[in-house]
Amino acid sequence: MSNMQILLNQIKTLETDLDYIKISEDINIALKMKRIRLNMGLTQKELATKMGVKQTVISRIECLDGGITSSTISKFCEATNLEFGFIEKPKTLTIFEIANYILQKGHEILGENYDITNLKLNKLLFYIEKDLIETLKERHFNFTAQAWQYGPVYPDLYHRYKHFGYNPIIETAENINLPAEITNIINTSLNKNIKLSAEILKENSHLEPEWYNVYIKDCNVGIKFASPEDKFPLNF
Repeated sequence: MSNMQILLNQIKTLETDLDYIKISEDINIALKMKRIRLNMGLTQKELATKMGVKQTVISRIECLDGGITSSTISKFCEATNLEFGFIEKPKTLTIFEIANYILQKGHEILGENYDITNLKLNKLLFYIEKDLIETLKERHFNFTAQAWQYGPVYPDLYHRYKHFGYNPIIETAENINLPAEITNIINTSLNKNIKLSAEILKENSHLEPEWYNVYIKDCNVGIKFASPEDKFPLNF
């Protein structure tokens, strides 16, 4: 086994490690708390006073120096008039829901020029996920894209439609109801990309850092997206 394969296996194991997951959740909460504080125009000292804690508590949280207790989160919610649910993750969108929506919009927008192949569908989904993360600062998909030779690919989706080969995906698309905010972002992304050919989308995706920063021939490395406001990039 190569050193690279050993490293990839270690990363895959890490993603299911409970301690790693807990640290990741604490980082997400800390970044969100800081963002809320800044949006409210509060200094660390002002927030600490409202919470009844020392300023060093806020400083440690925002510097990611230690975990965050449920008591601290409760005090933060009370001080900012937020419900405890602000830390909950957004609804996860199944890759098949979004794919179905794309096929539906494809027939509507492209008409007789409908050309959504498996290759094109995966690239459209990549750009949709990229736009969702850049706009909402949160990840919404339930499957991770991988850096394949022909650009980003969602393996589960690829295998679902691979029997179409290089031909357009022809099957009945059910009506999918998505949250309005999500739908608007998806539609904007599709308006930019859906009329481009699969080949152009493939070439464009090769210019995206999410792909070229991790692509290794025959390794199918998982793609990590980082939002512009992330203190620590998700690519590692």
